[in-house]
Amino acid sequence: MSGNSLVSSFTSPGDGENYWLESELCHRQMLRAIPVAVYTCDAQGLVTFCNLAAAKLWGRNPELNKDHWCGSWKIYRPGGSPLALDDCPMARTVREGKVIRGEVILVERPDGTRSRVLLHPESISIPRVRSWARSTRSSNWTAVNLPCLVHPRSWDERPKGTGARPKQEPRAGVVQ
Repeated sequence: MSGNSLVSSFTSPGDGENYWLESELCHRQMLRAIPVAVYTCDAQGLVTFCNLAAAKLWGRNPELNKDHWCGSWKIYRPGGSPLALDDCPMARTVREGKVIRGEVILVERPDGTRSRVLLHPESISIPRVRSWARSTRSSNWTAVNLPCLVHPRSWDERPKGTGARPKQEPRAGVVQ
């Protein structure tokens, strides 16, 4: 399902602003509850929403409507060189209007730990139903991203003699 058809499924013609508001609140609660990182940015790149899983991935809670493009403390290219926020996949998605899936970046938390993260940003169009949206937003485009933690090494790639693979359930949002 593309982002545009997803948005149209949230609204029903003729139901007006109350339906939109109730639907938005319901969907925000669902996104907060899922154990997989998800966040959104507006057309200017301001982080407008993130769930607890995203904050855990970043090691911090971003300042909504203030932080740009993501909530990461610092980001790097896979080789370790710094990546400017304006060049990150989320920024490019919003700027170019293209879906950029499967790019990997390194996310550094405030404590200095780094994780490899697989990104899936996609731009979507939000209908201007709410009166405050018309007065405070210059664009009705936004973007959503589903960053997934990538295991540094899958157990199958481990060198021989490092121990048996422990039995554990796969964790949501972790690519192995």
